[in-house]
Amino acid sequence: MKDVIQFLFRGRIEEVIQPLPNLTVLNWLRERKGATGTKEGCAEGDCGACTVLVGSLHSGKLEYRPVNACIRFLPTLDGTHLITIEDLMSDELLHPIQEAMVEHHGSQCGFCTPGIIISLFGLYLEKSRSNTGLTRKEIDDALAGNLCRCTGYGSIVSAAYDAFSSKRSGWVEKNIQETTSLVESIRPKKGVALDVHHQLYFAPTTLEHALGLVKAYPDATLLSGGTDIALQVTKRFDRLDKIIYLGQIEHLKSISKSNEGWTLGSGVTFSQMMGISDQIHPHLLATLERVGSVQIRNAGTIGGNIANASPVGDLSPLLMCLNAVLTLRTNEASRKLPIEEFFIEYGKTALRSGELIESIFIPRLPANSRFSSYKVSKRHDQDISTLLGAFRVDIDQGIIIKVIIAFGGMAEIPKRADNCEQALHQQPWSQAILASAAEQLSNDYSPIDDFRGSAKYRSRVAVNLLHRFWLEQANPEIPHRINYYPDNIVNDHA
Repeated sequence: MKDVIQFLFRGRIEEVIQPLPNLTVLNWLRERKGATGTKEGCAEGDCGACTVLVGSLHSGKLEYRPVNACIRFLPTLDGTHLITIEDLMSDELLHPIQEAMVEHHGSQCGFCTPGIIISLFGLYLEKSRSNTGLTRKEIDDALAGNLCRCTGYGSIVSAAYDAFSSKRSGWVEKNIQETTSLVESIRPKKGVALDVHHQLYFAPTTLEHALGLVKAYPDATLLSGGTDIALQVTKRFDRLDKIIYLGQIEHLKSISKSNEGWTLGSGVTFSQMMGISDQIHPHLLATLERVGSVQIRNAGTIGGNIANASPVGDLSPLLMCLNAVLTLRTNEASRKLPIEEFFIEYGKTALRSGELIESIFIPRLPANSRFSSYKVSKRHDQDISTLLGAFRVDIDQGIIIKVIIAFGGMAEIPKRADNCEQALHQQPWSQAILASAAEQLSNDYSPIDDFRGSAKYRSRVAVNLLHRFWLEQANPEIPHRINYYPDNIVNDHA
């Protein structure tokens, strides 16, 4: 293993010897490199002022993703390309996105502007690859993780449309082949091992090596996307003495499909899962789009979200309804576990010493399945759920032959509604039966009061969501979700 990390920065290979394991990319940029265009607004991945692009190789091609520099640890950049706001100019000319922001008066105080431009630049590169028209929804999604408190978004959206119609390329686009070769040359072939001020950091490249490290350091912090763990450093100022980073293990990033279903490695990001969500079920994407922001979904992994075992985690209730099965692995053996058996109590899971979540298997739903999920939160975008309900019924000749109801935010762990399910099983699919079964939810859950919602509110909304599920499934021909983009307005770069 090596004690140096390498990544592409400002057109050359940057080598950092023995970097502090929990030094954030943001602090490195501002304090070590004087790159102060990238701002710190929240230090928790909410405001987007620190947005940078990180380019990684996938099947021989560089893919750039916006991420939050304030919650990304510097050693995790090994083998990547880092782009900041200072990199967008070419031959002393502003990039078309920068130029359009000036012309459309898209900036006032300017603090959020670098992050907004980088987020739009990430979308710009994505659309350039796909050569497809730009929709308003894509702009809004790209900006959902960038808060602007003074300009308003009208001028920023206008700037985006204008910039995306430009045919002029910037420095990044012009040099993509050379950049790809440079990143390929520094692609990690062996792991990283750091010991800096008695802080240990390991970045294995194989699952076997990772499992050996987990066994040797059972008290180590397992790091993947870092969207939650990094806040221990940036908000609580904790010292993470031992870190095992799983983001360099290609095996954990794999997605495979079979006749039985889909197997997703625990290192698959939310953005990658969104890419196949329509295959799993058409209703899945709408909920996944409300998990964090583009920056968070590009970093956060499905395995990390499950292992975190948050009572308000959005993914686990969905996976319960989909009958997902976890593969838990040690160096000696592996075992299968239905996801609802993974959560024991608050802060405690079924993971044993030396074990990792290797993959998540999602079986195909039968043709007679009806599935949907609903997230309730104070804000539509970039917010933690007050509660999330996921519902599935399999119906044969009007009779419910299988039912799964799962909630997050209603108990100390993500949990199925056993009593409500029993009241529905083998019953006719009718509103009256559903209303009667909904009364059992009070026996399934004892929610708490907190600043996101009272126990009474949560209980009432849970019943309402079950009723909503029935109304939507009973009347599928009636539009039941607000369409903010009825005309699907497209800018075709004309």
